[in-house]
Amino acid sequence: MKRKNGFISALKFRRKLLLSVAIFLLLSLFSSGRVFANDADIGNSSISVSQGSIPADGSTTSIISVIARDSNSNVLPGDRITVNSSGDSGLVINGGSIGADNGTVTTDSNGSANFTVSSNNSSPTTDTFTIISNDPDTITLGTATVTFTSPSSATPTPTPGSCADTPPGSTPTLTSAVATGDDQITLTWTDATDPVSYYLLAYGTSAGQYIYGNPNIGGQGTINYVVGSLAKGSTYYFAIKAVNGCNSGSFSNEISATTTGGVVQDTSTPAQSSSDNISSGTDNQDTITPTDTLGPSQILRMKGVQTPTQVRSAGISKTKIIEYVLVCIFIFGGIGGFIYWKRKKNTAKQKNQHQLEEENTERYFNE
Repeated sequence: MKRKNGFISALKFRRKLLLSVAIFLLLSLFSSGRVFANDADIGNSSISVSQGSIPADGSTTSIISVIARDSNSNVLPGDRITVNSSGDSGLVINGGSIGADNGTVTTDSNGSANFTVSSNNSSPTTDTFTIISNDPDTITLGTATVTFTSPSSATPTPTPGSCADTPPGSTPTLTSAVATGDDQITLTWTDATDPVSYYLLAYGTSAGQYIYGNPNIGGQGTINYVVGSLAKGSTYYFAIKAVNGCNSGSFSNEISATTTGGVVQDTSTPAQSSSDNISSGTDNQDTITPTDTLGPSQILRMKGVQTPTQVRSAGISKTKIIEYVLVCIFIFGGIGGFIYWKRKKNTAKQKNQHQLEEENTERYFNE
């Protein structure tokens, strides 16, 4: 009887040990950050350059566009993308310091990040840019090159604060703002007439006070844009303007929407007059008026117009859910199978022992 009790105790201990190991494996699996965040995949992510060769005149720009996707081709909003460049004393990235050799941008709700580059280096040079994803691991997605050529002698060098580019032919009009999610709003507008290099977006939580923005939301022909990573249940006010090179047009009408998941009424206001200021109201921010002629650094840097920090979505793809379900089935199925096997083995052993005792008893009486 003591031997039987000891065997049962050992069996219970093994069961508890296996259960503890299974729980530990599950907790380790689901507490890992890789369940909630994926690395950018080199094969599925994309890198493009708007102009591979531009003059090094300090005002002509080229745009390096990056779309970050994971191994399942899902876009990665909130991923920090960094470009590291080869040495160029005249390089400017996203309106930053002259000669800076790197820049970092957080991807928007579409997994997209744009880097605007220019140079005033008097010597022709080709800059190589290495594109790196930083979340959650550091992954090199690839490279892009832009060749900066010597400015033509026939082209006068712009004086500081001046711009020789022709402004856009008309002002775009915002026609709708639709809350397409708890934290995103889709804008639609009419296309401005030539010449247009790209559109600039400015927005904020109060009418006429734009504290956020994106210096480039697409070139001519772009008529909609999804603004993501917004506060839930909050109202935002938007305005856009068309830009050609270093010269911009006037701001469009203002339109607002609330992130409640439905269409919100159009609160459009008439196009601003040249005397109307659209300012953030903060001392260290630039005052933006609809008819301002912004230099390249103002257009690209958008001092005081900041993009809110975006947080990567904590969703789990269907593929990963299936993987974890299969892992759970494998673990618990193995534990159940082991317990069933031990019980069956123990029952057979007890049956054999009982039969042996009966045979010994029968033999004893027969003798």
